Amino acid sequence: MIKSNAQKPLSQILADIVSFMKRHAGPDQSWYVGTAKDGRAQLFDVHGFKKGDVGLYRTAATSSDAAALASHLVESGTQGDSGRKPEATSVYIFRMARHTTPARLSNGMASRSA
Repeated sequence: MIKSNAQKPLSQILADIVSFMKRHAGPDQSWYVGTAKDGRAQLFDVHGFKKGDVGLYRTAATSSDAAALASHLVESGTQGDSGRKPEATSVYIFRMARHTTPARLSNGMASRSA
């Protein structure tokens, strides 16, 4: 399952993500968050996301906004990459699975989910 839509205010994006995480229960550390120019492509092409996996992406107004959202989620307990990237206005989150590949965990180490 993957959900997305057009640009929204930061508060609405955060509310969407938190609500999504609650609907698809799991400990915060089982979620991976990141930013990208194209959230959908990042999920499928980089992280190995598959149809039926649980994830969501939203478009922020700026790359700074997307990075701020990712940083907030990492500080709240998710895994992920909260660094600002040029043109990365999409913030995405997915529940990690055996076949997904987080690019970098919040501890800065490259890893594969177990």
